[in-house]
Amino acid sequence: MAGLTGFITLVAGALSFSVNQASQLYKGLFWRDNLQIVEFETRTYPDFRVVLSNGGDGPVWASKIILYWPGGSHPFAIDRLVAVNGVETVDRGSKDYDSSKYAGFLGNTTGVASAAVLDSAHILPGDEHCFLAIAYDVGNADLLRMIGHYALDNSILVRAKAEARLIYFSIHSGVITQTSFPVALLFARLQKKKCQDIR
Repeated sequence: MAGLTGFITLVAGALSFSVNQASQLYKGLFWRDNLQIVEFETRTYPDFRVVLSNGGDGPVWASKIILYWPGGSHPFAIDRLVAVNGVETVDRGSKDYDSSKYAGFLGNTTGVASAAVLDSAHILPGDEHCFLAIAYDVGNADLLRMIGHYALDNSILVRAKAEARLIYFSIHSGVITQTSFPVALLFARLQKKKCQDIR
């Protein structure tokens, strides 16, 4: 009986070792890092809000998002570890732009940002620019709500296409990954006389 118990213990130990080795081999061959943007919006630079979801096999370090738009590029530092199957919200800064300085977002009959609007817009707030450009990921719930709101007033929310890149670092492999995603730029008008006629 003692010999049978010893044999069963030996087989169980070997089986446990084999399963552990197979799991390590699988991870080594098929490991994937997969950090996704759930929601992203900028505010008055450098303020922003992002929700990240990690559907990969290990934790990743979310480094930053870089926004590329016709006026240049601007980084938004995240600097956050996102656990496996985890969701992280990074909420930096004020909720919105200063409504005493800027009117609501521009709307018109086409929804297209004219060259004059693009030339007068910037991510950085200041009196030298007539429009403050605010970015939203194209599936953002607030963006979709605003589009519907403007439609009720027989107007179209003015949007310009842009792109952003999420940059993150794999804790497992040390590889840096860049993932691009589309964003829409909206334009809040500066409440100054010089800006009223730009459409």
